[in-house]
Amino acid sequence: MKICNIVIATGVAGCCLLASSSNAQAAVFTVPGYGTYNVTATNPTFSFAADSALLSSQPWFGNQSEASAFAETVGLSLGIKNVYNLVSFGPFFGYSADSFSANADATAVYGTTLNLGPFFRGNTYSFAIASPVPEPSEVLGTIALGAVGVGYLVKRQFKKRYA
Repeated sequence: MKICNIVIATGVAGCCLLASSSNAQAAVFTVPGYGTYNVTATNPTFSFAADSALLSSQPWFGNQSEASAFAETVGLSLGIKNVYNLVSFGPFFGYSADSFSANADATAVYGTTLNLGPFFRGNTYSFAIASPVPEPSEVLGTIALGAVGVGYLVKRQFKKRYA
């Protein structure tokens, strides 16, 4: 009975980890030359002073051409998130920021990717946030390691019970 409890608990924990790792609002994009990423957008109350650390942790931060590549790939797929100078844009891909302003690339509603900014503190915009998608071999390796661990526990319990 204990072995069954261990197996059930391990299965439940694994399902919980898989469910918590997915972000329903994120979309997966393959950016040529940069890899595959889950990309989502912040809500429009993004504040430069409070969130500049988040902005600076993005893979394109510090590289305007990389921000442009992400903006071109994502385009308007996440919806229209910003209005700037009377033009609608997708999320902003900020590549430079301090506590007072930021610069970004974004795709306009008419399909062109533009360099925008500076945006000043006090204005609120939606910025893109990304995380790399693990390679399938990494995911399979993690699953295999978990299976080995469960097998070891089952074998150990079996030996204790029938030894």
